[in-house]
Amino acid sequence: MPVGAGGRNPLERDRVLITRVLITRRLRAAPWTLGR
Repeated sequence: MPVGAGGRNPLERDRVLITRVLITRRLRAAPWTLGR
């Protein structure tokens, strides 16, 4: 089972949210970097 799936600790929740934001930013910036 993945850690933070249950979201028991707030730190784990924040970590998951931050990772998701970073991934979304990378995906959004990917086409621009590839275009350049």
